[in-house]
Amino acid sequence: MIPRYGRQICFLVLVWNRVVAALPDWPDSPHGLREFPRQLDVYAKDNFGFRDQLVGVYSTLRYLVRSPTSEQVTFGRNGWLYYTSDEIFEQSRGQIFRAGRVNDFVDIVARLNELIAARGGRMIVALPPNPHSVATEHLPSWALRFEGPSEYNAILEMLTRRNVAAVDLRPALEEGKVIGPVYRPRNTHWTSLGALLAFNAVAAKLDHRDWIIDPAEVLKGTKADHGDLAAMLGVADMAPDINTSLDLSNYEPDRAVTENFDDFSHQPSYAVETSNSGETVLVMGDSYSRKIMKGYFTARAGRLVWTHFRWCGFDWSLIEENLPATVIVMPAERYALCWEGKKPLNFPAPRVERH
Repeated sequence: MIPRYGRQICFLVLVWNRVVAALPDWPDSPHGLREFPRQLDVYAKDNFGFRDQLVGVYSTLRYLVRSPTSEQVTFGRNGWLYYTSDEIFEQSRGQIFRAGRVNDFVDIVARLNELIAARGGRMIVALPPNPHSVATEHLPSWALRFEGPSEYNAILEMLTRRNVAAVDLRPALEEGKVIGPVYRPRNTHWTSLGALLAFNAVAAKLDHRDWIIDPAEVLKGTKADHGDLAAMLGVADMAPDINTSLDLSNYEPDRAVTENFDDFSHQPSYAVETSNSGETVLVMGDSYSRKIMKGYFTARAGRLVWTHFRWCGFDWSLIEENLPATVIVMPAERYALCWEGKKPLNFPAPRVERH
């Protein structure tokens, strides 16, 4: 009954603007295959009334009985949700070790360190941990057993042997739990407090204690936020996420002008010129640093340049063009691996000694 009468209502509304979508033909080309899901969705919306409402009710009921509607999400304890793709549970629990990709990552980062040092700069590696590696008190019971050394530990050890400065962010985040939440319960990212604690750990490792921002001074409590994991389950409205609220007004530079680069559609690079007298800092990261850490770096740096690490496919020319005094390499733990075939763009080849 609902689909029948809903279709009539849908037709009466839509017929004034366009013809009701017909069932799409089966695709016969790669382009058609890419378009088929969208065309099928339009058909369903036009021909089955109240579809969105029914899907919403279905998602809500599944959520209430702790039955995820997406294979990318699983339920933790205390209302938490956890991401499941990218073998993230196995990575944090030490159940997987992708030696080739780990070695490629370490080789590229070590080479990057040599190039930056040769230009008079310095570099540090700081990998934002998976929530699964830190927010362990909310993990599902089946995920509580950690079985071996993790890729995170191995990367830190290998970098140390290659004389690459690195900081383990996990202790600072663990200790920071007494201050407030460091990861978000229904989102794949850390809170603004977690990001600040990581920033302070990096500053300390760089011996830039003048950069450190006291969390007690800026933390103003918590606030509701959008949860990407809840959205994957279709319950973002009924299960809002929780983030921390920070007031950085006392740390904002008098002037900060942002220039956006059109170099990577996923998360474009940018540069910020500030009125600070500090150095140029270049951060190579991902969504864990692009927006949420911008205010921390611009509070201290004279110039901030941010670019995506691109799973080892970053563009070296951006470093050469900006001549940063400090480079911070910080892809998230689950992305601290080189994707197959990914290599830095415009990367100088190692010099071959001839005898």
